[in-house]
Amino acid sequence: MGKILFIVADLCGGGAERCLIRLCNALVAQQYTISIVAFHNVISYLGALDSRVKLVTVLSDGKPVGIRIGNVLRAILKEARHHDLVIGGRDGWPTVMALVGGWLSGKPVLAWSHSDLGMIRRMWNPALQFLFRWTLRQVDGLVCVSEGVKRSLDRFCGKTFLNAITIYNSIEKNANIPVQHKTYPNGDVINIVGCGRLEYYKGFDLLISALALLRAEGLPVRLTLLGEGPDREAFTALIAANSLQDVVSMPGFCPAPTTYYSQADLLVHPSRFEGFPMVLLEALQHGLPVVATDCPSGPRELLQDGYCGELVEVENVEALVAGIKKVLFEPGLWEMYQQRGLRRITDFSLENIIPQWIKFIQNYLRK
Repeated sequence: MGKILFIVADLCGGGAERCLIRLCNALVAQQYTISIVAFHNVISYLGALDSRVKLVTVLSDGKPVGIRIGNVLRAILKEARHHDLVIGGRDGWPTVMALVGGWLSGKPVLAWSHSDLGMIRRMWNPALQFLFRWTLRQVDGLVCVSEGVKRSLDRFCGKTFLNAITIYNSIEKNANIPVQHKTYPNGDVINIVGCGRLEYYKGFDLLISALALLRAEGLPVRLTLLGEGPDREAFTALIAANSLQDVVSMPGFCPAPTTYYSQADLLVHPSRFEGFPMVLLEALQHGLPVVATDCPSGPRELLQDGYCGELVEVENVEALVAGIKKVLFEPGLWEMYQQRGLRRITDFSLENIIPQWIKFIQNYLRK
């Protein structure tokens, strides 16, 4: 069928990494030969990767690549010469290195963009922005995880990409997932869950502040934040400043959050930026309604303009509080969002998504 090489920084905990593994597993099941080169030996989902997928990790110390970029490039070239197509599996350096490796080995290169590129404008210095913008203009084709990401790509690069296509991320069917049932106000506690990298752009500071307001109103709300990241200490300090230590838990990264979702009344996703938030899909699959900020690229598309979940203004704690109370207490709304969400996830099944990938990549596989 074809030999495809994916380039990533690592396979640490995150929605994009789960989607990569799911795609690789599905392609190898369709008789494609699939390999992954990861800059770092940081693997959270190794058990989920099909044994037929070859995984090559270059660095094992967890330190930045830096001057060892030549080691990474040699590993990519060694694999690329045996493949028909190279795909940058994440925005940034993986795509840059995929382009260099593809060019030097004479193979076509695709980019897979997971993030609203407006976030890159805020997080990267001008030199890195220039390099990534130039890289995106050189690749043979691009896959965006949402229409919002595709629009941000055009804005970031200052052109319309005719070789770009939107393919949503997929989610696997799982008959063992228990569908959630509303317990509050019959229960004694309202359990809210948030899930994502503990980092500023995910907006968990806004959710913690919203929790403080809900508690001040006398509502018995508890919060579980699933994930790990560089801003754990900052969020911990904010929790302490609001005297919420007894009602907020941060158990860390959880590769299979089914237990937490099944015990929750609501998932709240307060992001400032997104591409395509897989945690929303996972919550809907568990029958768990969601409240999400209407941030660029993702939630509005996924939730069908608010038909399948509550959308609230970004950076607005009061709106977040109002959205949470609305879903929990407006008669029939919780159940309505649950049923709509369960129907919505069928649009993202492997059966719907993988044929779109196969059709696209076949255009670039060398005969």
